[in-house]
Amino acid sequence: MVVCALLAMAVERFAYRRLRNAPRLAPLISGIGVSVLLQTVAMIIWTRNPLMFQQILPMEPIAVTHGSAAHPPAIVTVTGIVTVALAFAVMLGLWLLVEFTRLGRGMRAVAENPRIATLMGVNPNAIITLTFAIGGAFAALAGVMMASNYGSASFSMGFLPGIKAFTAAVLGGIGNIRGAMLGGLLLGDHRIAGRRLSRRPDPRRLRQQTIRISSPLWC
Repeated sequence: MVVCALLAMAVERFAYRRLRNAPRLAPLISGIGVSVLLQTVAMIIWTRNPLMFQQILPMEPIAVTHGSAAHPPAIVTVTGIVTVALAFAVMLGLWLLVEFTRLGRGMRAVAENPRIATLMGVNPNAIITLTFAIGGAFAALAGVMMASNYGSASFSMGFLPGIKAFTAAVLGGIGNIRGAMLGGLLLGDHRIAGRRLSRRPDPRRLRQQTIRISSPLWC
């Protein structure tokens, strides 16, 4: 986590800081370029073959419900339970940090208007750098849990989850921590439901899932 936090700080310094006053598309393009660069470096160092990752927690499946021929039992793992609990704990800690600490007030001030925040005694460069460091540490934690869940790690394992995280942030509202988490849960729920519907199409279940997808958009 420390290494990833330092790496995120370096990325902010060399890839994002000069683009703060640029059009909004420029940081997005820069972020994609940095992602490709980091993946390439990781592939050169660790090769393109997946590497075995030591299991942190037991992976034995636990049946939550009794299954039948038509409906298989719901199965979870200890790693999955810990991952979900850890995600809620991290999001709660981040929300408390942003809402009730001096650093969090600085983050909100810089996000609202960096120039006015500077007049109020806030250092935007320091706040943004610390924000990137926190994001890098959280990304490292997510990577460890993901690798533990799958039992392997590869140079490109974080690209698709990063796209999904960005989608969840857009669904929940950029800058809204609780909304981003709800967006992530909504995206995961619909992904699982879509996989089930693709295996056994059912018009009634399709209508139910359509209502579940559209209802949060009208709230």
